Order: sequence, then structure tokens, then C-alpha cells
Amino acid sequence: MKKIVLLSTAMALSLSADPLMTYIGAKAKGMGGAFTAVANNNSAMYFNPAGLVNFEGLDNTMVTLEGGTGAQISELPGEEKYDTTGTYFFGISGIAGDSGFGFAYYSLYDLELKNDGSSYASSTLREEIEVLSLSFAYKVIDQIYPGGGILSIGATAAYAGSFAGESDFDVIEVSGSFFAVGLKMRLLNDMEYKIDIGANYRTYGELSNVAETANGIGIPQETAFGIAGSYGNEIGLFTLSADYKQTGYEEATADTAFQIRIGDTTTTNVGFEYANPLYQLRTGYYETTYTSGNSNSVTGFTGGVGIVIDTISLEASYDQRTYTEATEETSLGFVTVSLNLAIE
Repeated sequence: MKKIVLLSTAMALSLSADPLMTYIGAKAKGMGGAFTAVANNNSAMYFNPAGLVNFEGLDNTMVTLEGGTGAQISELPGEEKYDTTGTYFFGISGIAGDSGFGFAYYSLYDLELKNDGSSYASSTLREEIEVLSLSFAYKVIDQIYPGGGILSIGATAAYAGSFAGESDFDVIEVSGSFFAVGLKMRLLNDMEYKIDIGANYRTYGELSNVAETANGIGIPQETAFGIAGSYGNEIGLFTLSADYKQTGYEEATADTAFQIRIGDTTTTNVGFEYANPLYQLRTGYYETTYTSGNSNSVTGFTGGVGIVIDTISLEASYDQRTYTEATEETSLGFVTVSLNLAIE
């Protein structure tokens, strides 16, 4: 059966405990960012491009449009360090047989920074990063043993840059590229139980300043591993997933002219989803810690609900994130509302 998802409008994309970035995907957010092994919608283009191949054997085309609020980080004197900002995501993907492809355009992070000694003319700078990406996936093995052994691989090539928005201080114009490779394997595949594992590696993306007067903050390198198990019966489908991520912020922020310096981080994510033909319930937890030995961390709890009426679904999710630096804590909430229209 061919499914065409024409429009998915979602509010709020912040998730997964990354200190700077606003990740994409309302479903992934509701599951606490534990999506590397699940990777079964357009946000797979970010989390794991190998997930663009449908393991259920259906050809489909999907279009996703998301927008809302995400995390904004500020290093300006007298300003709140953590706040909310607007985010967006547009993605289109298609599956034909053993191959899948995807195109995405989305915002990744929004920084307000104080110049700490470079020759740049302004004392305050802003860096807003947008991403254009192309992804491809291929199912290498359909099933190598009874009940499992499905394997797909995928890759993403992305161009990142900033734009000059309206502001009372200068906007850095930077550009660069990064790449990602992923794999997804179904170890168990029967009528009731499914077990998937996934892995994704994103290269470090060095961004060059157009005016060559100051360095922008780059895209951090990241390695992610995930596992997801599902059980389905006449009541519905239950999915439990977990991720472990290592993110290389030290290299991405070390050579900048700004105050922001972030060491490498590790993140654990746990998510749960219950789904049936009428509605879905999701929840998740995440925690990021800094490997440099300081007490900084980011934690969050997420939840979501979806209602399906014929080809229309309405979803809402909530992400409560807490930044902890020594004895100081900042808590932010992000609300997600999504409207989905599907034509079969």
C-alpha cells in the first residue's frame, strides 16, 4: 500500500538534551530523543538516515513541515543564558523497493554571543544556523535468517549556514558542510516481537566566516548507538528504546572568538511509545553530562499524545528541560502541537 503524507505541522522541535542544538522531529522529542534505532519517519534524516528504508515492506512518500520553539543560548552580559527561540523543519522522503531518499531544510541552533577579544567590529554577535541536507538509504539485506537479519545503511550530506536576520547586533554569516552515515538492523522480526539496533556517525562540520573576521561555532561531531524493542498484540504496539550519544563540542567551540566554550558531552536517552489505530502515547527521559569533569548537565522529561481520526491526526507533546551549572539551574518548557494529514 502506498501512503502519501501530505502535511505535518508541528510546534516545538527542541529535544534530546544537547546543550546548543535544537533537534528535529516531534515524535522523536516525545520519546526523549531515543530515536537512533527507531528512526522510522523523516527525522531519520538527522538521527539515522538508514531508517529511511521501511522495514515493514511498504513503499511510501512523506512530506513533513514542523515549526515552533527551541533552545536559544546567550552569552551576553545581563541576559538570561538559556531561553526559547523559533525553530522549523521541512522534510520530504520517498521509498521505492529497497531504496529510500530524503531532503530536509531546518534550523539547528541560535546563539547570542559576546566577542572576547577578536578584531571583529562589534562587541556582540549572533549565529543562527540553518541546514540543507540530502539523504539516501539502501536495504542491503532483506532477511538473512528466519525471524530477523534485516539490514539497511544510509548517508546524509548537509550544507550548514547562517542568515542575516533583524537584530540590534551583527549576525555572523558562516557556511560549511558535514556528513553522516548510519545503519539499522532488525535482529528479531516476527508477528509479535521486533528488536532493532541502530548507529549513526556525524562528522565535525567546520564553519567558515564569510567576512573572515571571526570564527563561527561549528557543527559538533557525534556518535550515537541505539536499541529498540517492540511488542504488538490486539491491544496495540508497545515500543521501548534507548540511546547513547557522544558529542564533540570541544573541537566545535575551541577555536572561536566567543565566550562560549563547551567540552565533550555524553547523553543517555530513554523513550516509550504506545500506539494503536486511534491514538498514541509517548514519554521519555534524557540526561547529558560533560566529560571534562565539571558539574554541568542537562536533563529533561518529555511526554506526548496523538489522536487519529481517519486520515487526520492531532498530536501534542511537552519537553521540560533543566540546565545545571554548578549550583545554578535554569528550567525551560517546550510545548509541541502537530497536525498531520495522510492520504492512502
